[in-house]
Amino acid sequence: MMPRINRHPGENCYTLAVSNILDYKKLEHYLSVWKQCGFIYQSDDINEIGIFIPRYLPLEEEVRLIDQIALTTYRSNETEAFINQLHAILDTGEPVITFVDNFELRYNSGYMSNHSFHCITILAYDEESYTFIDDYYQVKDKIIKEEFYRAIDLSPFLSYSENQRHGLAWIDCQHFSKIIERTSLFEVLQLNNNNLAGNDQGTSFVYASEQADVRSGIQNIEHFIQKYHAYMNEHGNLPSQYLDSFYYSFVSMANNRYLYAEFLQRGVHLADEIDALMNMYKEVAQSWKVAANMLLKSRHLKNDSQSKMLERMINKISTLQQEEQDALTFSSKIISA
Repeated sequence: MMPRINRHPGENCYTLAVSNILDYKKLEHYLSVWKQCGFIYQSDDINEIGIFIPRYLPLEEEVRLIDQIALTTYRSNETEAFINQLHAILDTGEPVITFVDNFELRYNSGYMSNHSFHCITILAYDEESYTFIDDYYQVKDKIIKEEFYRAIDLSPFLSYSENQRHGLAWIDCQHFSKIIERTSLFEVLQLNNNNLAGNDQGTSFVYASEQADVRSGIQNIEHFIQKYHAYMNEHGNLPSQYLDSFYYSFVSMANNRYLYAEFLQRGVHLADEIDALMNMYKEVAQSWKVAANMLLKSRHLKNDSQSKMLERMINKISTLQQEEQDALTFSSKIISA
């Protein structure tokens, strides 16, 4: 097994690792297993303006929909138990996705300087090391056990440090369904549409913080814009951590829409309008990418120049709200036709 050479727009380190394993197992349409297209708005004490989150279901549930892929995640606070579980799966010949801290990876630019959540795929082990691939950075190598044990310690990440310092995942595809039916496709569209329209308020969304103000629905872009203007009127500028959180939020939205388009492509033969919907979401993805790039540019500007670039970004996501709404309306019409 080798790292994926061509990364598709929208794949992050985790979806890339999963997709590569599915490709390695020779599953058709492996990119189309990513079906979520949601819209969660979250604001809290750390970022009172807020961020956007595109996923509302656990990834395990996402790949099980239609495809019947079993993505099993194991987490533990006990290192010995974690290593035993890792070895047990590897002994069956299965590759194992392992969550790590880039701080401990020698080939990574953040080595010994920046803690960031990442994942690699472990292929084998011996007495001294683990053989792994990193699809995101195109690396296949060995890591000595002492460094690996440090890398799997996820304590720097608050969402894991309470009682889940270690995490891994593996995939069972023996019940994979190659066929997608019209009713199954429409069920996924309806599931996404409910979240995009904000019809599932009060639901506990898996990737949102329990301590935050959390809302579903694309109408919350307007809420974000209002809070942005209120903050700027009071403070005059944005702290760098806000710019960073906005940027990663927008990138995740772009990536999600690209992958959703891949899923829709799998169903173009089931309804004439699906091809048009797929292209709409590709355009939406591109718009989110443009907005993210505006934020990236703003990091290198100061004072009035930065403010003008940020206002351009706000104007862009204002038009994005209409683009998202148009895609949602069109998707709803397809289902009701």
